[in-house]
Amino acid sequence: MALTREPSFFAACRLWGEEWAVLALEDKALVGMYRIAAQAVHFNGEAHRLGYLGGLRVSPEYRHRLGALRAGYASVREQGGDFQTISDGWYSAIAADNRVARRLLEAHLPGLPRYTLCNEFVTLAISVARARRHALWQMVTTPQQLADLCAFYNRQSRCYQFSPVLTPEVARQSGARFFAATRQDGEIASCMALWNQQTCKQIHIVGYRQPLAAL
Repeated sequence: MALTREPSFFAACRLWGEEWAVLALEDKALVGMYRIAAQAVHFNGEAHRLGYLGGLRVSPEYRHRLGALRAGYASVREQGGDFQTISDGWYSAIAADNRVARRLLEAHLPGLPRYTLCNEFVTLAISVARARRHALWQMVTTPQQLADLCAFYNRQSRCYQFSPVLTPEVARQSGARFFAATRQDGEIASCMALWNQQTCKQIHIVGYRQPLAAL
């Protein structure tokens, strides 16, 4: 399975902060790319503005050239805009089974940034139909409800490193539908969001294991 940013790479830009896509060219040959974003996230229990580096891809013929990687990481510091004001640090998310990338980045080679493992996260697939059966969950529809949900979410999420800081403005821009479950006193007990990301993210099947591939 491959997670791709299709059909529009830029459909999700500026949801969580300023985001740029950067291409590397040698003459007319594409060396690689990455994307960077300035995001408001929780770090050590507080809201911080950090840089996010993701989508790093290098063409196969350039992957053995350490100089190309060094130049790519050095170019991050040369970007303008809001990225010049980031002082609290940068973070990335790397798949746990991407051993080739982790072996290289965690080796602390000269000219490459120092990567330190902070924490792990797991994504789950949840049945939308099952989530809708429970009458306890109510869709958030008013500005006050959305503000209360964001405040509750941030209180819970500040315990998790790099979780996004949610504001009503960001919530509305995302296009997601937000739900809350309340206690008898009306206070929020839990919250969730249903977010259709088909405009910018799609999962493609690139291959099957045997014997399914033969079938």
